[in-house]
Amino acid sequence: MKLYVGIDVSKNTLDVFLNNNNLNFSNTTPGIGKLLKELKKQQEENNEISLVSCEASGGYEKLLVKLLQEHKVPIHVAHANKVRAFAKAKGLLAKTDKIDAALISEYARIMSPPADEKLRTESAELLGELVKRREQLQNQAQQEQNRLDKEHLAAVIKSIKSHIGVQWKN
Repeated sequence: MKLYVGIDVSKNTLDVFLNNNNLNFSNTTPGIGKLLKELKKQQEENNEISLVSCEASGGYEKLLVKLLQEHKVPIHVAHANKVRAFAKAKGLLAKTDKIDAALISEYARIMSPPADEKLRTESAELLGELVKRREQLQNQAQQEQNRLDKEHLAAVIKSIKSHIGVQWKN
């Protein structure tokens, strides 16, 4: 039987809908290792893992995607808006982790999105993350600079300048 696995990802847990069962794993390397063992068990029972799907969750899905791709498990990271539109089309208003996992599984089965390809090397991924971090710091510095223009209390001005690395002058 072809299986479409839905995973609701959070910071600490993975709520998994697999072969009409709800499972829970920690969102850690050992937890994902247990998930991989469960997927292998399903394959040994003559089930085919057609696709594992999860929503993008602010980066909490990265470890899951990396480890599944390393183990040649087809994984697709679905855009949350598409899954939510799918739920609305089905008339589903309730939202729990278990419901979301089942919904993501059904979304994968019906919409048949392609598995994501691992496009970046480890060094390219590192470079991309460093560029993103640089942009975050630049945005934060600009926000602090904008606050500085509006502030009149010396202690707050000193704090802002300290935060953005500008020397305090008496």
